[in-house]
Amino acid sequence: MTQKTGKSNLHAILLNASNHYVSSIYTNAALTIVAARAAHGADGCFSLRNQAKIIATVTNEAKQTNIYARILPDSHFLYTAWHVPSNEDILDFPLYDRGWCVQERLLSSRLVQYGRAEMLTEENDILTALSGLATRYQELGRGRYVAGLWEEDLIQGLLWYSVTPGVSWNSVAPARRSKSYTAPTFSWANRFGPIEWGSVNEDSEQLVRVLGVYTKTEETYPFGKVSDGFLTLSGALIPSTLETKHSASWLHSPDVLFRSHPFVFMDIPEDTNINCSRHVFCLPLLAEMYRGLGSNKYPLPLRFNALILEQVTGGVYRRIGLLNTAEGPIVERTWLEGLHQQELKII
Repeated sequence: MTQKTGKSNLHAILLNASNHYVSSIYTNAALTIVAARAAHGADGCFSLRNQAKIIATVTNEAKQTNIYARILPDSHFLYTAWHVPSNEDILDFPLYDRGWCVQERLLSSRLVQYGRAEMLTEENDILTALSGLATRYQELGRGRYVAGLWEEDLIQGLLWYSVTPGVSWNSVAPARRSKSYTAPTFSWANRFGPIEWGSVNEDSEQLVRVLGVYTKTEETYPFGKVSDGFLTLSGALIPSTLETKHSASWLHSPDVLFRSHPFVFMDIPEDTNINCSRHVFCLPLLAEMYRGLGSNKYPLPLRFNALILEQVTGGVYRRIGLLNTAEGPIVERTWLEGLHQQELKII
């Protein structure tokens, strides 16, 4: 199975049709052959090995014989490329610059792979390129799929944040908004760039309720492209001010007593580059409890995760970042109980 570059109506139809079967094709394949060194279809499956060089000449009974040798690839290629991409030679193979290859190598039971961080030549393919994986996960009982997230653990799914170049990954480009619509802002697929997820303790307390979630997919294929969507929640909106100081984002709220500075992760750098204070809202999602302090009835929160939202109109908002309060008792339990719950929509 190949994906040619360039778009045509026929190609789009064939591509959408094949996406329905990607999961079964690669899962049921006895062996997936990967032309990892090929930059395009014309390169073929095979490539030249390291050239053999003369390392010595032996003379025996007046006859000269040349001894040739070539450098073998690292014998740990196959393992380190998948688990810990530490071998620099592995990163040079062209095929694994393509985001489409993620699901193909994860779904295949047997393959030889090499690998690097992937990119997509067509931004609109960001969800379609993972549709085979999504199909397989749903077959395993993950429930309803909504724009790259799963409804059954949607609150935890909202804890994604953009990776900061030079901090988490050293060689990634900054995240940016997609040029065309790819997903609602609550989904990681609405921006282009690597992400990570915040960890959640088992005893975390959920501070919002999911009232409904909607996504409109094209070609009646629930795992493919999304053309519209929104998430309706019931939670407490905290008016806050976003500022940029010394190339870092700071969030201030008169209603919250932070005893240490919160970590602010903006979804794209453009939201950080502001010259003046910006009025936003903080929506607490989860509180991680520390039960070593306070009474059994009113334990103190250790920290909480919250969305940073910007108002679009009325009760409609868009996500622009994630807040994670630093370690240590942050706010009094009574403050959390005093928050006013309201219904809001994130588009």
